[in-house]
Amino acid sequence: MCYHFLGYHAVFFCLIALARCSTSVTLPGASSEDCARLCVKEKEIDCRYYKFKKSESKCVLAPSLDPNVSGLVKIEKPEPALKVQPASSWLAHMHARIAVLEKKTIGIKRLHQKILKLKTEVMGLKNSRALTHNLLMTSKEQEDQIVQALNEKAGVLNAESKRVEDDIMTVGDLEKTLGDEVDSYKKQQVKNQQNMTTLLQMTKEDGAKLQEMAQAIDTLSTEVQAVQLAIKQLEDKFTNLRSDVLEKVYNFDSVGSNMPIGGFKIIFNSSNCVA
Repeated sequence: MCYHFLGYHAVFFCLIALARCSTSVTLPGASSEDCARLCVKEKEIDCRYYKFKKSESKCVLAPSLDPNVSGLVKIEKPEPALKVQPASSWLAHMHARIAVLEKKTIGIKRLHQKILKLKTEVMGLKNSRALTHNLLMTSKEQEDQIVQALNEKAGVLNAESKRVEDDIMTVGDLEKTLGDEVDSYKKQQVKNQQNMTTLLQMTKEDGAKLQEMAQAIDTLSTEVQAVQLAIKQLEDKFTNLRSDVLEKVYNFDSVGSNMPIGGFKIIFNSSNCVA
């Protein structure tokens, strides 16, 4: 029984030591006098110092000088007389202190869980930024490939247009049509380049617009296919028209070769004319 009694005493004084070493508490207060009264009445800690924060209307109570809190005022209060209490009262007091400590432990665990959750969110944000950067780089490479393909097609079209113009230079209407088609294609190419520049700027400003950029790229691909189809149709048209012109010239050569004019025989050829 004596050992149990001494054990209760040891635990009781350990709890008192823990209470004296606990951190400061903050309570609402209207003046320095309120803070002094709260320090005297405080039961959670053995308050010996207080500070009134006028800007926040709060009282900081501390059991000892805290280097993190400046301007603490010491309060003189009598030491409580050590009263001999029965073991049951000490045990209840210890249980109350243990409950307070357990409550603080639970709060610390919750805070730790919040910190872990915040770390997870930060890592997720970093991964999201890395993914957005990779998507932007991939989109830039695709746009460069599209621009290169358009430039190659433009070069092919210009060369083909020059060859067709040299072959059917005498056909004015067809030359005008070809010029209009080339101008239209160049304007469309400039428009496509502007669209791609706009899309690139949008991807740099906001990664959330990647889906819209993809849709615009799809539209651009459709336009490129339409231009390619127009080029193919124009080539077919030029080929057919050239065949018709050559056929008419050949027929004219065949008829004109048998018609004497003024004692001369005119011979027409698709490449030269001999009298």
